[in-house]
Amino acid sequence: MGNNQLDDLISSYQKTLRVQHQKIAVNHSAVEKSKILMDAIKIVLPQIGDDPDKAFLLYVMITLKLEGKISQEMSDEDRQLVKIVQESLQIDNDQKEHILKFTQQTLGSL
Repeated sequence: MGNNQLDDLISSYQKTLRVQHQKIAVNHSAVEKSKILMDAIKIVLPQIGDDPDKAFLLYVMITLKLEGKISQEMSDEDRQLVKIVQESLQIDNDQKEHILKFTQQTLGSL
């Protein structure tokens, strides 16, 4: 996925993720974060369909948000971090497969 396409995806999902921002806080327990991740993905995933690149990006963005690594209004630094994490996870085939399977199962349960 090219940088421009990634930037476009980040921008388009930022509005939807902003709605979830109030629910996302770094002091949540791991169980709470998992539930919030599922809820956020269930809201946005139907809008992107079964495109694996978009689903993967969505997972990365929500996870970084849950961990407090990106802000509500994504800065250039936040966007760069999303790109770096996404590219790193794309290299790890096991991790990539796990994330895609998770998003596909979530989409299938809707």
